[in-house]
Amino acid sequence: MTIHIGYYATLAAAYRAGDLSHGYPIMRGTAPLIVAVGMTAMFGETLSGTAWAGVLLICAGVLSLGMIGGGATRKATTWALINALIIAVYTVSDAIGARVSGGVERYVVWVFFLMGLPFGLIVVALRRGEFARHAGRFWWRGLGGATLSGLAYAIVLWAMTRAPIAAVSALRETSVVFAALIGAWLLKEGHIARRFASALVVVAGVVALRL
Repeated sequence: MTIHIGYYATLAAAYRAGDLSHGYPIMRGTAPLIVAVGMTAMFGETLSGTAWAGVLLICAGVLSLGMIGGGATRKATTWALINALIIAVYTVSDAIGARVSGGVERYVVWVFFLMGLPFGLIVVALRRGEFARHAGRFWWRGLGGATLSGLAYAIVLWAMTRAPIAAVSALRETSVVFAALIGAWLLKEGHIARRFASALVVVAGVVALRL
C-alpha cells in the first residue's frame, strides 16, 4: 500500500513540474530496465541475450518518446526517475506476491482494497468538496476506469506468474506507444514521424522478446 501511494505522490509531482509527454515515457521506459537488473541481481531470474535485447529496445523506444517536444525540466525529470524506481519496486513486490499467494485474483482484490480505500479516504479528507463535485459528475468514468485498471493489472500479474517478470514489465510499457500515436493522430500533437520511429524501435524489442 505504501509503495503504491508513493507512486501516486511522485506521479503528481512529476506532472506538476513538467509535461505529461515528457514525464510519463521516462517513468515507464526506465522502470523495466531497473526491474531486469534487480531481478537478475537479487532473485537470480535471468534473461536470455535476445530477451535482454528486447527489454533494452523497448525501454529505448519508450524513453525516446519523452524526448519529443517540450516540457522537459530538471525537476520534472528527477521526479520521473524517482517514480520509475517506485514502479520497479511495486512491480517486483506485486509479482512475487501474486506468485506466492496461490491466486492472482485474490491478490489483486486485496491490493486494490488495501490501497484504494485508504487513498480514497485521504483524498476525501484533503479535498472533500472537490471530490464530491467531481464524483457527482463523472462517477461513471471513475467506475469504468477502476474496472479496466483492475482487469489490466490482474492480466499483467497473471502473466508475471508464468513468464520472467522483467520481460512482462517491458511488454506492459508498450501501451505508452499506443497513447503517443493516438495523441499524434487524433489529438494533433504533432511529431508523427518521430513518434512512429520510436514505435518501430519498441516493435523490434517485442519481436526480440519472442525469439
